[in-house]
Amino acid sequence: MFFASLRDFGLHQNCTRRDKLFNQCPNGWISWNMSVNTLHLGLTLVLYDGDPFQESPTRFWDLVDKFGITSTYMWSSTIDFMDINNWGPTPKHSLKTLRQIFPIGSPAKPSTLSRNWVWLKKWLWILKWPLYRGEQQVPSLGMDIRVLDENGAPVIGKKGVSFSGPKPYPLWARADDGWQNPITKGLVVYGRSDETMNPKGARYNCADIYFALEGFPGLKDCVVVSQYNKDMDERVILFVKMLPGHSLTDEVKEEINKTIERHQTYEHVPDIIMEAPDIPYNLTGKKMNALVKKLINKKPIMNAEIVINPSCLEFYKNLDLGKF
Repeated sequence: MFFASLRDFGLHQNCTRRDKLFNQCPNGWISWNMSVNTLHLGLTLVLYDGDPFQESPTRFWDLVDKFGITSTYMWSSTIDFMDINNWGPTPKHSLKTLRQIFPIGSPAKPSTLSRNWVWLKKWLWILKWPLYRGEQQVPSLGMDIRVLDENGAPVIGKKGVSFSGPKPYPLWARADDGWQNPITKGLVVYGRSDETMNPKGARYNCADIYFALEGFPGLKDCVVVSQYNKDMDERVILFVKMLPGHSLTDEVKEEINKTIERHQTYEHVPDIIMEAPDIPYNLTGKKMNALVKKLINKKPIMNAEIVINPSCLEFYKNLDLGKF
């Protein structure tokens, strides 16, 4: 971890003792190791007690100018929330020191790179390599990364899985579904491979649904999971949280289905679409698909303490979806 941090900060990010780093994530996560290791390069850490985004819509941008922040790690979900609520910088913010923003916690949506405030300064996000929407720019130095098919063979231009096949592979697997662009060689991370669904033999990842519904009018967020019957048949349930002033009507459900089919296939269309009061997230802002899946299938859960909005769990725990 120590040498990886020196590589990432010192080489990939070109950080020196002139840089000031702000990390939104709590230090109980991997952020503790990352933050401590940056001190070996002489970086200055900007620490914040609490969440600056709860102080005011521009509190983060105020901090950048006040302390001269040069690099920042920010949850992808926070960036999306800022876009929905128009919490970008104002004309009064110079941001003259800020040169790098890193979305973390979950794959950044392709539309993230289309937002005007991200391009406020042309070198934000770009760093030293070409950047293609939705793709990771370049593997870390020293990392031999492959996307594998179900038989464990490396594939390019085809979605693969990390663990699969008849026997274990002598490598470290990330457990994410991925795809490598045959032209740019960039990598796309779709989501955890253990969050795949297989209704009626059509195998796909929950992230396929999320990308299809990105930017859907009135939709704040959603989570999609599988429900099983006693014969282990599977059907897909899509829970949606609507923005204030929007309702999940039959017409909206129909538009959601059409949007998913247009961007994916007919097999991706969920069996049930239901409105939920909230979507559970963990400390890093990731949607907790596996937890929702266990709750609706009446399975015990072991990690409820890492949910930042635990009050929503009762909805899924007490939900009666009926038999099928």
